[in-house]
Amino acid sequence: MGVLGFLTLEVNGPMLTVALSVVLLALLTWYSTSAFSRLEKLGIRHPKPSPFIGNLTFFRQGFWESQMELRKLYGPLCGYYLGRRMFIVISEPDMIKQVLVENFSNFTNRMASGLESKPVADSVLFLRDKRWEEVRSVLTPAFSPEKLNEGFIMQQDNKVPAFLVEDGDSSRPLSSIREHFGGEQRWN
Repeated sequence: MGVLGFLTLEVNGPMLTVALSVVLLALLTWYSTSAFSRLEKLGIRHPKPSPFIGNLTFFRQGFWESQMELRKLYGPLCGYYLGRRMFIVISEPDMIKQVLVENFSNFTNRMASGLESKPVADSVLFLRDKRWEEVRSVLTPAFSPEKLNEGFIMQQDNKVPAFLVEDGDSSRPLSSIREHFGGEQRWN
C-alpha cells in the first residue's frame, strides 16, 4: 500500500463534477467528429469540417455558389458534411448517368427530411422505395430524348407563324429562317 499511496485521491463533489464534465465534453467532441473520416476512407476530397456543424459555414454564400466552389476546389467528385451527415457531390455527366441510370437500384431514395405532411409526402419529389420506382417507370418514357425533341419542335412550330408575320415584308432568304429556329432537320 505504501508503494501506491501517492495515487490515493480524495474525491469530493466539485472534483467529481469537473471530471464528469471533462469526460462528457470528450465524448461529445468524439461523437461530433467521428463521422468525419468517412469521405477520406472513400478517397473523396472535401473541405475540413468543424465539430458539430460539419461544413455548414462553407454554404454562407448560398447553396448554388457553394456547389460551384466545391467543384472548382475539389473536382467533379467531392463531398461535404452537414452536421454528421455525409453528402457526395457528383458533377461529371458520365458518373451521374452511371448513378442515376445504370446503378439506379443502389440509389433509389432521396434524403428523408421527416418534415413533409401527407399531401406533400405524396408528391414526386418525396416518393420513396417501391412507390418511387413505380412512378419513375411511368415518367421515364415521357422524358426520352425523342419525346423531348418532339416538344422542342412543336414549341418552335408555334413560333414560326408569328415570325413570318413580323418579318413577312422582309426579303430574308429561307436559310436565315431555318437558322433562327434551328430547324435544319425539320425544314429539309
